[in-house]
Amino acid sequence: MPTLTIIGIDDYADSCTLITLAAQRLARRLNQSITTYVTHASAEALDLLHHQCPETRVLVVLDLHLPGDVDGRLFGSYLREHFPHVAVLPFTADTSPKTLDIMRLNGMHAPVVKPTSADLLAERMAAALQTSAPAPDPALHAFHADIARQMVALVRRGTGTSLAVQIAYRSLIFLGAK
Repeated sequence: MPTLTIIGIDDYADSCTLITLAAQRLARRLNQSITTYVTHASAEALDLLHHQCPETRVLVVLDLHLPGDVDGRLFGSYLREHFPHVAVLPFTADTSPKTLDIMRLNGMHAPVVKPTSADLLAERMAAALQTSAPAPDPALHAFHADIARQMVALVRRGTGTSLAVQIAYRSLIFLGAK
């Protein structure tokens, strides 16, 4: 049985705790050990992803609004582009039609809406691991992935966080998501 890793990216401490608890429940449900990481930053999540063995199944539980970091809607595109084998499960309180459209067009699973229970999150994690995400819209996905790639580079340098956030915000306004 391949190993399983869950990486939670969320700026809210209670959400990180919930992701960890849901991963524990999922491990019991699957009767399998799961390695779980939670982080507040996309750069740290990328480091974790780059260090995963190729045979490891990976699920990223992604908050869509990360203050001071790469916007989760765009970061999800980046993950789908550069880590196509990784399942991306959005975890958000944002249920605006435009945000839902962006997630769908970028090939992400339907979001888990906050607030939620650990049991429901574990159930959705299991579903995300067992089903393929919808195919992204090629043109929009490529555009988002390119913006996200640039933002990830700025954030990784450690000097461009505010610039990356401005770029994300402007690109989302341009796309009509704000």
